[in-house]
Amino acid sequence: MSLDIWGKARGRRNLELGYRVPREQIPWYPTIDVEKCTGCRTCYEFCSHGTYEWDEERGMPVVKNPFNCIVGCSSCALQCPGEAIMFPPLSVLKQYRNQSHDAVWRLFPRDSRLHRRAMGAPGAG
Repeated sequence: MSLDIWGKARGRRNLELGYRVPREQIPWYPTIDVEKCTGCRTCYEFCSHGTYEWDEERGMPVVKNPFNCIVGCSSCALQCPGEAIMFPPLSVLKQYRNQSHDAVWRLFPRDSRLHRRAMGAPGAG
C-alpha cells in the first residue's frame, strides 16, 4: 500500500499534499539503544501504531513493524526516560517531499486549477 509522507493511506488528502512515495521507501522509524533501554515499556505502551513489540525474554521493546511508524513522528523518543530511542534527522524527509512536489509540477501545469489544488493553494477548490 502506498502511503503519504505522514503515513496516511493514499486518497484525496494524499493528492492534496502531493505525496505519492511508498512508505517502504522512506527510512523513518525508531532504533533502540539496548545499552540505554531500561525496559520501562513506555515506548511500547505509548505507540498506538504497532511499531513495537515486547520481547519478554530480553525484557525490552523491539521495532517489529518499522513501517507502521508515522513518518515525521518521534513522540515515543520524547517519552523515553532513558533516551534510548533514536530517529534519523528530519532533514532526510526533505528529499521525499521534494520528489513528491516535483511529480505534482510535472502532472499539472503551474497555471492549472488542479496544480493549485494539489499544492494546497487557497481558493483552488
